[in-house]
Amino acid sequence: MKSSPAKSTGSEASLQPPNIILRTSSKYHPLMICLLVGSTATVLFPLFFALRDGDFHTAWTLLWSVLFIGLVFMLVLPKTVDVRSDGVIGIKTMLTTWKFTDVTRAYESSFSPDELMMPRIKFATTWKPPHRVILCRKNGKWDVLVSPEDAKEFVEAVNNLVGSEEVVNAETGVKKTPKRDLSSQ
Repeated sequence: MKSSPAKSTGSEASLQPPNIILRTSSKYHPLMICLLVGSTATVLFPLFFALRDGDFHTAWTLLWSVLFIGLVFMLVLPKTVDVRSDGVIGIKTMLTTWKFTDVTRAYESSFSPDELMMPRIKFATTWKPPHRVILCRKNGKWDVLVSPEDAKEFVEAVNNLVGSEEVVNAETGVKKTPKRDLSSQ
């Protein structure tokens, strides 16, 4: 008896994960790594001395502080950034994947004081301009700032996926929309 391949129904097809068009790791600046290690060490050293001196109330408080800081780090520090075929931009951390479905375009960003003051969801882990990308979102939602390892390829993949026609110059921040030739339509 021959076995035929099983046909997938619509509900089974929707359970399959979308294809990942591009996955790139997050770029970490060495200073960022020092800040992460330093902030954890700032709490761990007093914990060691509290345990040594028998001050268990302080030790428990510091231990819970270390666990809380670790949990926050694992929730917000990105490992990879994905561009998916269903239009979702995924930012994967150690504990979760943040998904943004309303991205309209992406562009490389320079490091300027004005940029620091803008309200954005910041997953950026480096300060160096070639690795900083801003994902613009619909309906006035806060933009997302990420630091992909390969920023140019990431920006190209996002803009190709969302069909963005708007071009932004990374150095000047000037936005240009190409004019369509309506005479051929």
